Amino acid sequence: MDRRWSISRALVGFVLCGAVKLPLAAQTVPTQQREPPVFGVGVTLVAVPVFVTDKSGKGVAGLTVEDFEVEDGGKKVPIVAFQAIDVGARVNAASQRAAVAELPLAVQAAATRQFMLLIDSSFSGRGHSFAKKAAASYVRESLAPGDLVAVATISRAGLLKVLTNFTRDHAYVADVIAGISTGGMPGSDPLGFSSSGPPGVLGPMVSDPQGIGSGISAKGGAGNAVDAELEALDAAMAQADRLILQRKAYAYLEDLETLVRSLASIRGRKQIVLFSGGFAEGLWLSTDGDGDFLKDKLLEMSRDAGRADVVIHSVDVNGITEAIGLTAQGSSNEIGRAYAQPKAPPIRESPGRGTLISLSLSTGGQDIRPCNDFKRMLGEVDRISRHSYVIAFEASDADGNNDRPRKLKVKVRRPGLSVSHRPEYSLAVPRAASPSDVQGQAREAIAKGLSGGPLRLRLTTLPYRDAAGKQSVNAVLQIGGTALAEAAQGKEVSVQVYGYAMASGRVLDGIALNTSIDLSKVGGAVRDSGLNIVTAFPASTGDVDLRFFVRAGTSDVTGSIQRNVAVPAFSADERVLSTPMFLMPNTGQVVFPFQPQSRAAIKIPFYVGDEHFVPDAGVILRQGQPRDACVFVWRDRRGSAA
Repeated sequence: MDRRWSISRALVGFVLCGAVKLPLAAQTVPTQQREPPVFGVGVTLVAVPVFVTDKSGKGVAGLTVEDFEVEDGGKKVPIVAFQAIDVGARVNAASQRAAVAELPLAVQAAATRQFMLLIDSSFSGRGHSFAKKAAASYVRESLAPGDLVAVATISRAGLLKVLTNFTRDHAYVADVIAGISTGGMPGSDPLGFSSSGPPGVLGPMVSDPQGIGSGISAKGGAGNAVDAELEALDAAMAQADRLILQRKAYAYLEDLETLVRSLASIRGRKQIVLFSGGFAEGLWLSTDGDGDFLKDKLLEMSRDAGRADVVIHSVDVNGITEAIGLTAQGSSNEIGRAYAQPKAPPIRESPGRGTLISLSLSTGGQDIRPCNDFKRMLGEVDRISRHSYVIAFEASDADGNNDRPRKLKVKVRRPGLSVSHRPEYSLAVPRAASPSDVQGQAREAIAKGLSGGPLRLRLTTLPYRDAAGKQSVNAVLQIGGTALAEAAQGKEVSVQVYGYAMASGRVLDGIALNTSIDLSKVGGAVRDSGLNIVTAFPASTGDVDLRFFVRAGTSDVTGSIQRNVAVPAFSADERVLSTPMFLMPNTGQVVFPFQPQSRAAIKIPFYVGDEHFVPDAGVILRQGQPRDACVFVWRDRRGSAA
């Protein structure tokens, strides 16, 4: 292991260090980090996002845990964690994140709104250009700052492509939709928050599924031989055109199904906002049954959406019709019955209108009334999910059949309200994770700012300005040693670390570290004191959001942490003091300094004279047990008598 430090001995700030004794009342420092609750072995916490609407389809706020009851497989189970979410609440972002961080990890992961904008060109005609403008405007103007958003497209050739990963960088996503180049990010971005998502096409056009392009037959009509032959030719051509459209429609549904399944591993409700003209419902609602294969695919896709907690809000870009309200997801998977529900006559009929209605109703989404006011139109999507709830219960995994789907029912005790939630769930089956699995876990944890997990993490940060005036945020990530050692395979334990510095959702810089530790050499130190990752990120004055994800071994031993850091202006007219930091003993520590090679290294200032040290802001002080502490001080240039 490379333990060399890349540091500078020339400081604008200097360090005051010494043994400190605090009175008994000061048992903990103000920056000590609280840990979320841990549930017992053999118990899995299931967190379910729940959307409650009134008769007008508006989200209902103000409900409490007493208003809900949960049935797991038909049996009532107690609610052990509950979170009410109000996207429009005016609260301090830092205090809100701190409050959420005290919740179980599963609840944190399910509490974030997530939108996938899917822009379809294959059935949109001229509406495609309007859809792009509407989607870009929606991302820029209507999403709440904490919302995650991603974008995908279906091309005119019927190819599905994901253009961005889920991110809080709304300006970047809007630029991608509009076709504007971002010009690259200033730092590294190993998980692709501000670059393209998974490359290539996710769902290729299905070539002649179920053999629908073969065996075309036509029946001749009455009349002489010439008329009969012409009628037969016309019928065959019409049938061939219909089969081509059915083939295209089938590929369209397969693209939707592919996207739904790819979202299944992401926790919480995923809302697909589908901008499309849809395909004519006559292709699958035929009386002779020739469209049954399309109806079956539509049913299959809606069932997959229920299992994955995905809803589809359809926006008809080819016509103007009346709105349809939100219905409970999973309440009816009968596509024909859903489509048969009464609706107001359309102002202007769109050929694919019925299919779009069915896509929304069968997945529990909203059918959006298209109009010239796209902001008001897409406000319907925001309106139904602005208020929601996360309800968590304990699911025992003692039956040994964890991948079996389990029926789920959430009821609200107040009359006149409708509930929308996933109709079933499956417990995760333990397995060795692939590199893409680990990246997916890291991407979700960092995008949502999660804090918790089996690996206990602590984070000590230092906003800093060097002699040249360059500002940075230095960080020490402490990984708990007990769980780290238990994740070992033989004498070695692999460790993967992803870290990000963000500002208002925009990526400032990121790191990705993949290494292994030889426990035969440093196992005792790792078990006693854990592993310390020392790194730094470029920064400027203002709030910087630090987020880390760590995975140990090949099993599901992970941890994540999020912290807000205020970088001062380091004005020439004022003195700046850092938060006091305690010095861990130099002996018995395993320290790994790391910075990405894609940018110039930032000089790390954790030393006094010739002695390096590892700072720790989470020390518990005890009476009669002094600890060395240090404070970084930047003098104002006018001098001071201090």
